[in-house]
Amino acid sequence: MDAIGARWIPTNARFHGALDLMRVRAGIHPGRKVLSLPGITYPWTPETCRDVDNPSMWVLDDLVLVCRGCGINGT
Repeated sequence: MDAIGARWIPTNARFHGALDLMRVRAGIHPGRKVLSLPGITYPWTPETCRDVDNPSMWVLDDLVLVCRGCGINGT
């Protein structure tokens, strides 16, 4: 990952999904991280993410599954 500039960003987020979108917000396991990739900017943080109904994306040769809206690791 270092060779391509990818890195894990720690988060203190407790939920995935904006409060106004969710009846029940999905909890995030403590220690879950956001993946930072060169050339990809996520518009939201995990707790403000508005992309919760869209499929996540596989990155790094299909080894890591991340949310398209916030980059939270879903692997």
